[in-house]
Amino acid sequence: ELERRSRTDGLSGLNNRMATEDLLRQLHRRARRYGESMAVLMLDIDHFKNINDRHGHAAGDAVIRALAQVLRAAVREVDVAGRYGGEEFVVALSNSEAAGACAFAERLRAQIARQPVADAGGPIPYSVSIGIAMLAPGDHEIESWLKRADTALYQAKQGGRDRAVLAAV
Repeated sequence: ELERRSRTDGLSGLNNRMATEDLLRQLHRRARRYGESMAVLMLDIDHFKNINDRHGHAAGDAVIRALAQVLRAAVREVDVAGRYGGEEFVVALSNSEAAGACAFAERLRAQIARQPVADAGGPIPYSVSIGIAMLAPGDHEIESWLKRADTALYQAKQGGRDRAVLAAV
């Protein structure tokens, strides 16, 4: 029980950052060893500070829990989903080509945009921006791979938010 708690984010119920990075390292080693393709997605809730400021922190927490529920339903057992910090999440897709990762990200983005969070003051619409990075031959550690996903996430935000961007290799 203590092991589970130490690896689980208390609010979202997903893997916490430490557990996510551990699982990413395992998947990364396996993918490199067997020459498998793999994608990592970084998601960030758009305008999250405004949600907290306008609706309160309890509503912000409800948005985080709702997003976590969508992620849990969307990922396969061989994939990894975790809360990376604040309003940022990571999803790793095993055996995924770029086209499949982009299609997954777009389905995820669209589903989230269609499902506002119920609140006593009325529904709270929210959206996510997503950066996608494919595992590259030069990714000897997960940090370079995550950095490319983070850069793509920044490009999605700069491009108007509520979109997914595939990082250049």
